[in-house]
Amino acid sequence: HEGKKKLVVSGNGTRYSYDFGKFAQTMGGLLKENILDPSLHDWIIPNFSTTTPNDVVICSVMMMSTLKAYFSYGCSICCGIPSITLLGEKEDYLSILQRTERLAEFGEEPATFARLLQPVLKEFSSAFDATTMNQDFWSRICHYKQGGSGPSYLGGWISAFSVWSDKGKWQGGNLADIEKPSFEIANPDLSRQDSWGAPPPLFWADLRYPVIATDSIPNGSCDVDVTLYDDGNVLECKMVAGHVGYMISARDEKMDTLQPAAHWFMFIKGKTETEAEKIAKMMADFRSRWPSKSD
Repeated sequence: HEGKKKLVVSGNGTRYSYDFGKFAQTMGGLLKENILDPSLHDWIIPNFSTTTPNDVVICSVMMMSTLKAYFSYGCSICCGIPSITLLGEKEDYLSILQRTERLAEFGEEPATFARLLQPVLKEFSSAFDATTMNQDFWSRICHYKQGGSGPSYLGGWISAFSVWSDKGKWQGGNLADIEKPSFEIANPDLSRQDSWGAPPPLFWADLRYPVIATDSIPNGSCDVDVTLYDDGNVLECKMVAGHVGYMISARDEKMDTLQPAAHWFMFIKGKTETEAEKIAKMMADFRSRWPSKSD
């Protein structure tokens, strides 16, 4: 024979998290597709009542080794989101989509916000009817570019959820630039980058999605001061609500699912010490431990 045929298995993760046992089994399936007699695969790989997944991996590697004179093997792994789980039902997302129509009543900025949200929500709702995932859409969730000594940026359709700063200032770009001629958006692509600046904006559904500096992304939670009158005691409190963290849950018995955690809580505000007060307190503590001779 002349040369070897290269077989490559692709997967998600890093070299520390990827399941190389699964790689060996998948490669065994590729060998089955590329050998003259595919039945040899089932003849080599055990399928007894005592066979364990570990046995299958071992025999898959042995099969790879047996055929290494004819094939070379590669494993291509990359970071990414292997799967998406949408909570709720299709009607929930259609209800949210309908609610966005009212945003136009509050001005031009909210109307633009609604227009950016609507294509995303339509993709969410249509996912419940699709037999396959729209990889083109889901691969454009987020595009991050580290700025080195300068700012870092976030692009992709997730930026539609960050068009206002914490202070309520619009940061979604020029409202007049939200639309572009069709010839400029025929092939939306976020892979192209300006090596010295922000990544190019995403064009999706004939709309330009903003690119936002990461330090300008607003918090996912909010707070409000509350004065509590508790049986004659006056306590200054604060209530916090929103996305304050994240949860890791199990899917297929593996802790591999990440989702935002929405909570609320209330606490009594304490007195915030100034730097001068902290130093004075520290010095007083020092003197109490090691008094001077004059004392």
